Amino acid sequence: MRTKDMPRTAAYPEEIRRVMGGADPTEEQWRAISMPLEPYVVVAGAGSGKTSVIAARVVYLALVAMGRLDADHPGVLPGNMLCLTFTNKATENLFLRIRRALSSLDLPEGEEPTIANYHGFASQVLERYGLLAGIEPGQRVLTSAQRVELCARVLDDMVFEHVSAEWQPSLIGKILELADQAANHRVEPERIVEFNEERLVALSAHRSDRAHEASLERIELARAVARFRELKRDLGVIDFGDQITLALEIVERFPRAAEEYRSRYAAVVLDEYQDTNVAQGALIHGLFGDGFPVTAVGDPDQSIYGWRGASLFNLLEFQEQFRLPDGTPASRLPLYTNFRSGARILAAADRIIEKIPEDQRPDPEKKLNAWPGCGEGEVEVRRFPDEWTEAQWIAGRIRDLHDAGTESLWSEFAVLCRTSRLFVPLQEALAGEEVPVEIVGLAGLLQLPEVVEVLAYARAVADPFASVSLARILLGPRYRVGFKDLARVAAWTRDQNYPLRSEDRDDVPPFLFAEALDHLDEVTHLSDEGQARLEQFRAELADLRAEARRPVGEFLAEVIRRTGLLAELEASLDAERARATKRNLAGFLDEVHAFSPLEGELTLRAFLDYVDTVEAGEKQEWSPVQPSMENSVKVMTIHQAKGLEFGMVFVPGLAKDLFPNLMVQQNPAERGKSLDFELRGDARILPAFRGNLKQFWMALRDYEEMEERRTCYVSLTRAKRRLVVTGAHWYGEGQRQKNPSALPRSTEPRAPRSRTPWSATASGSSVTGPAPPFVTNPTRCFRRDGAGRLPRRSRILRS
Repeated sequence: MRTKDMPRTAAYPEEIRRVMGGADPTEEQWRAISMPLEPYVVVAGAGSGKTSVIAARVVYLALVAMGRLDADHPGVLPGNMLCLTFTNKATENLFLRIRRALSSLDLPEGEEPTIANYHGFASQVLERYGLLAGIEPGQRVLTSAQRVELCARVLDDMVFEHVSAEWQPSLIGKILELADQAANHRVEPERIVEFNEERLVALSAHRSDRAHEASLERIELARAVARFRELKRDLGVIDFGDQITLALEIVERFPRAAEEYRSRYAAVVLDEYQDTNVAQGALIHGLFGDGFPVTAVGDPDQSIYGWRGASLFNLLEFQEQFRLPDGTPASRLPLYTNFRSGARILAAADRIIEKIPEDQRPDPEKKLNAWPGCGEGEVEVRRFPDEWTEAQWIAGRIRDLHDAGTESLWSEFAVLCRTSRLFVPLQEALAGEEVPVEIVGLAGLLQLPEVVEVLAYARAVADPFASVSLARILLGPRYRVGFKDLARVAAWTRDQNYPLRSEDRDDVPPFLFAEALDHLDEVTHLSDEGQARLEQFRAELADLRAEARRPVGEFLAEVIRRTGLLAELEASLDAERARATKRNLAGFLDEVHAFSPLEGELTLRAFLDYVDTVEAGEKQEWSPVQPSMENSVKVMTIHQAKGLEFGMVFVPGLAKDLFPNLMVQQNPAERGKSLDFELRGDARILPAFRGNLKQFWMALRDYEEMEERRTCYVSLTRAKRRLVVTGAHWYGEGQRQKNPSALPRSTEPRAPRSRTPWSATASGSSVTGPAPPFVTNPTRCFRRDGAGRLPRRSRILRS
């Protein structure tokens, strides 16, 4: 059998070819597969077959260990290998791929590598060695919703002087965000307090007091984080951040743990290493540093989860952090051949990513090379008057291409959005074209009208102060109470509150709109029809409050039934729209049933509090949800789509301040919820605050642009055959038209211009053609007047 030093005319091991889909590995793949037992990092570009390479690496080491392949090292049997990846889905995929790859090796039963995600592996460390550090085994890990619930208890124990506490979900979000950052970078809350107290005098001397105020806020939030940790200890629970930090503490305090792991495993493979945080990197190094054969696989250009703790620092520093036994830096190997996308798609992606500074890319010259079998691919850019026209055009295009057989499966189409706020027009447009669609994730479902309607009833039942929800229901299509009648009820409520104000008593609660429903006979000048409808709603609300004693999932299902939503869908003449709505409601109820409280039974109030926190959060674009296998168009955020691929991808919303969204996520000079960069483990690659707020903010904006370019790169490289990028002048609530996004301008090619003419259609301006070339000049496309532009004073208002 051929080794890595054999000439190319010799055959590769058949077992390796089988893993690679029956084809020979490329030279760069073979080098990554057949490396000696030493630390090295593989920079694996999008679509480069990294999962196959990882599986082939396991097979290669097994063949050497079994004596079936010559090498200058002893190899490793699969049972002595550890493979770590990021999500449960990725773990499952890697497990199945490796199991299939090993099936032909005639290995003893059970001779398989240990495959886990990073948090699951940390949990194993805690289970095995936790008692050494006084940590009880089997501690329950909090879900995101349970963390919110527990953190709310912190507010009962603290008074906030500097942090705004008017909106509870926002305050809880700030506490949890600082708690996450502290865990990701291994910083104790007490250290945050100490560091900021030491700086207060110096910050007070600055021209602006904003940095001083942010520091005071951070001190309070850090104390809240400390209280949150105390509550977790009291209940004997941990969260995902604790899993890593506690495991790392064990490894550092008790060398025996690392020694036993190094004797248990002979080689380690780390997948998606660019998505790990500083603490996870430190844990792996603490266990498997000092020349241990660790293979890290990742792509700095796909590092898009920085806002939830991932740090590109780990991948950039791997060669220095995991040195060879003789002290030389680890090797870095490329995997730059893309087996997924057409050449024009890759050219567009490369132009987007090449603008990132060299110090943020291990290989600044990296470019994806298209595998000839993938063809040229098609790239198209369009701009529309408003988001509804954009959504309708996308839906129509999907319908036309599917009907023409260009893409025979609905599931080969995906619409990838930077933010879930674009889901509503897309869902309505796709349903209007009778296209089966799946909205992926809770954050996206919360945007849909049918889910908003159900939540309005839930809030009206659970919260007497939910006047907005009451108004939504009463003004909606079910009750159709007129504005005048509603205003008269509100006026009666206001009149009842006047005497209470004159008494100047805090112990007397005000009359609420909900209470006014019990006094309709006292409200004057109501129309007969309006009074009848209000009385009908009052009776239904009373019935629903009685039903609210049932489990939350059952209660919400009852809301759907009682309000006639299901009957309305059954009677709908628009069958596909009705089916789409049913799927969305079923998906929402699945999310509800998956929600479990910290203690006792789930209450409606606890669930609504969690929904409020999700809706109030600035980072709701990612959730660990995978699309189903149903044959339907997938609408999801770009962050959810990482690791997936589709025949045709639409990327809407390319407009300034929407995509790219350059809102600074972390700014410790102005936000108390942001951990001081000086305390972060990746401070070397971050901007430094030197007293000038504006300069620091601009540097942070540049940093956000890098993140947005990576996000755009990920979206483009999901497409196999066709890519369509769209934008509009007007989105939703905007009072001004959106300027064109800066990102598509980066896709202007260096190749000679195409002869394809520019065209303007009734739906928008575009670059197109029978087989559209890589976009010729999207800047002109996004700037032209005419059909694609609204008059300057026009406004598009949609609800």
